[in-house]
Amino acid sequence: MPLALFPDLSYAVMQGSKYHYIEEVKQLVIDRSEQEIMPVLPSAQVVEALGIDPAKPIIEKVSRGFLQDGTVFEFSRNFFKSDDYKFTLVARRAKG
Repeated sequence: MPLALFPDLSYAVMQGSKYHYIEEVKQLVIDRSEQEIMPVLPSAQVVEALGIDPAKPIIEKVSRGFLQDGTVFEFSRNFFKSDDYKFTLVARRAKG
């Protein structure tokens, strides 16, 4: 979360709901989250951190949260052992 948008962000805030903080305290409108999930070969740093085989693909997930005006308010990049996780993606079409 960019400090330029949230200069008063604290550990205490993050222990609660960051979405409550963004919408109720900061009065910003969250629009959406976008996530990319892809198989990748692990970097040396990830191999060391996870203790995995460097030749075995892992899953990388990149997430971005957007405000109504298109500003990215949240970014995360996570790595998962491919044999330890299962992802289920659900998309619903809005009625109307």
